Amino acid sequence: MPSVAETLLQLCTIHGHSYINTIVIANLTVSDLNHKDAIDLPKTYTRDEIPVNHHQISRPTIISRWQHLRQVAGKIHPQMPDLNIGLLIGSNCPAVLEPLKLILTSGAGSFATLLHRDGLLMALCKSLSNKASTKSYPTE
Repeated sequence: MPSVAETLLQLCTIHGHSYINTIVIANLTVSDLNHKDAIDLPKTYTRDEIPVNHHQISRPTIISRWQHLRQVAGKIHPQMPDLNIGLLIGSNCPAVLEPLKLILTSGAGSFATLLHRDGLLMALCKSLSNKASTKSYPTE
């Protein structure tokens, strides 16, 4: 069962240091979209909003534009535009980011990392559009 507590978090970035009031959640578990393959997360901190550029989220239709990535395009869940981003998982949770297979680029293009969890695919792609707007989504 998750436990919740208010805390003051020191946030250090290349722009400097600041303190933010936040909530820390311990014992949080996430799973894939099929409600399988549960993963225990380390301490998780809340934010009032998460700035997201939805054009940077990999989609099967985008991935399949690259010949060398077509083999994994079907492993990406379709984009669900009505869902807001409510959780960002970073390198402090290596169980989620553990690579199964790396698909290298053929030149100066995109590459993909196939992950163990639910066949998830993370791809870094050259932009196919000039859309660069970022929208902040409330997390509640």
